[in-house]
Amino acid sequence: MTGIGKPARKALTLLKQAGWPSYVVGGCLRDLLMKKRPQDFDLATPALPRQILSVFNGFPCFRQGEKYGTIGVLIDGEKLEITTFRSDIGYTDSRHPDRVVFSCNILEDLSRRDFTVNSIACGLEGNLVDPFCGLSDIKDKILRATGDPKTRFNEDALRILRLFRFAAQLGFEIEPYTLDAAILYRARLSAISKERIGAEFLRLLSYDCAKPLRQMSENDILGIIGMNQVEETSLIQACPG
Repeated sequence: MTGIGKPARKALTLLKQAGWPSYVVGGCLRDLLMKKRPQDFDLATPALPRQILSVFNGFPCFRQGEKYGTIGVLIDGEKLEITTFRSDIGYTDSRHPDRVVFSCNILEDLSRRDFTVNSIACGLEGNLVDPFCGLSDIKDKILRATGDPKTRFNEDALRILRLFRFAAQLGFEIEPYTLDAAILYRARLSAISKERIGAEFLRLLSYDCAKPLRQMSENDILGIIGMNQVEETSLIQACPG
C-alpha cells in the first residue's frame, strides 16, 4: 500500500525477517485508506514485548506501555508504537483493561478495537485484513462500533465521546445501533476523569462539530459531562479557537 512511510516499512521488514508477521493498524491505516496523511503509525504483531525489543536492539526504544504490550521504537527520527496482538479482559475503571491476554491472532486483536474503520490491518505486501467491513464503512462514510456497541461502550465510556469526535473529524454518519448504545450508556461517562473528558471534548470542538454537538445535546450527553445544552450549534463553530 502506498503512503506507508519508510520507518514503518523498515519496522515491518525487520519483524518479518525475524519471523514475526506484522501489520499497520488503527487510525493511521484508516487515514491512508481515506487518502489522508497519517500523523503517526501503529503496528501490531504476535511478537511479545521482549521479542519486539530484541528485534529493535540498537534502536531507541520506549517501554512505558510495555505492561499493555506496547513498545515505542524510534526509526529515522519517527516514533512508531508496536503492540502485541491482545485481548482485553474487564474494564473495572472504565478505562484500562483489568487484564491483558496476549494473542497470536490478528482477528482477536482487531475485535477489541472501538470502531470498524479502526479495525482494519494491512501487511507489508498490502494485504488487508478487514473482518468487520471497515473499508466498506469508510466508503459509505458510516461510523459503526466493532462488534456489539453495548460491549464497546461498557468497556470504556470515553468511546462515547470518541464516537462524536470521529463523526466530526471524518464527516461520517453514526450508525443507528451504535448511536442508540452510546445514548444508553451515557451515564457511564460520569466515571471518566474530567481531564480525559476535557481533552476529548476540545478535540471535538476543533472539527466541524455542529451536528455531533446537536446529537449530544438532544440526548443529554452534554449534561452528563457537565456541559450546558446547546440550542444553536452554529454559534460554537463561529467562536474563535
